[in-house]
Amino acid sequence: VAAVWFNVVMDDGSANLDGFSAVTEERNFPFWQGFALAHRGIALARSGQVEQGLALVREGDAVHRAIGTSWGSPQSLGSVARYLPPEDGLPIVAEALEAMESSGIRWFAPELTRIRGDLHATAGRLDVAEASYRAALDEATVQDSRHWAMRIALSLGTLLQRLGRVGDIAPL
Repeated sequence: VAAVWFNVVMDDGSANLDGFSAVTEERNFPFWQGFALAHRGIALARSGQVEQGLALVREGDAVHRAIGTSWGSPQSLGSVARYLPPEDGLPIVAEALEAMESSGIRWFAPELTRIRGDLHATAGRLDVAEASYRAALDEATVQDSRHWAMRIALSLGTLLQRLGRVGDIAPL
């Protein structure tokens, strides 16, 4: 179950969602049922059905809140927000960051901040995007998270190249 969850987080597990959902239902694992709903929502968002996907993510989060947990909410919200236009996605990212701060569980903070940067870049606010990427890279460094740091460095490097600041990429 956890392996499927991680694959979905990393954009590569939607093919396993039916089996994931079946196991969580069969074994009555509400914690994982919430993730199954949220990940189905993320898969819908990825396929272009963003509003329906966001609704399922919120339904999964409601399942989690009902059993007294909410640490997956920031990851689920952020994963859907990146498929929205900036004016719709940025408030979702802000909500996810707020949920993360209130829970104190920060493992997804670098990625949320990177997604915020992507949305600002899409909106043409390149200076704000760069600041978001740099803040995300700082958070990844604090967490000693090389995975997040690599994802962020790629986004920041792409932005710097777009800005014609190729010389600034090497230190990344």
